[in-house]
Amino acid sequence: MEKRTAPALHPMDVRRLLKDGKISAARIEENAFNIDRDIFDVLFPRLSFTPIDQAVYMQLYRHAFGRGLNCAQLSNAELQQLCNVSHSTVRTSLKRLAKKGCVKLVRPGVQHDACIYRVLLPSEVLHYESATKVNYRTLEAQALMGRAKRAKPQPRYDGVVLHFSMLRP
Repeated sequence: MEKRTAPALHPMDVRRLLKDGKISAARIEENAFNIDRDIFDVLFPRLSFTPIDQAVYMQLYRHAFGRGLNCAQLSNAELQQLCNVSHSTVRTSLKRLAKKGCVKLVRPGVQHDACIYRVLLPSEVLHYESATKVNYRTLEAQALMGRAKRAKPQPRYDGVVLHFSMLRP
């Protein structure tokens, strides 16, 4: 009986990368939160988000759903620093996001205090049945204060701040 040899792999075959260990399974298990896939697959393309609108929405999303809430409390100065854009760019982006129905101002900030924004999921914005399941519960003020005390502070980024002038008008 004749012994069969495996056919040679094509140079562009992914199995070669798997064999070499360049591609592997990966899962972030700590310092992470879940993101609704519809944000990237439905919301951003359908509503033609600009890169800056995407950055502002994702920061609001991270500070809301990343903390187990549907609202984010951030000042424009904090958003400006997190998104690496100017104050007027953040204000313009927030207006566009509100006009598209992606965020709602729950409580405006006074002077330099942070505003509270309700961050809406793609299914809430575009009114469709999504595979994303969210368990909403009402919170009492004491539970919210306890949550704030338990939360570990986020580490500050001490690296070099990069400025992308191509994103600015």
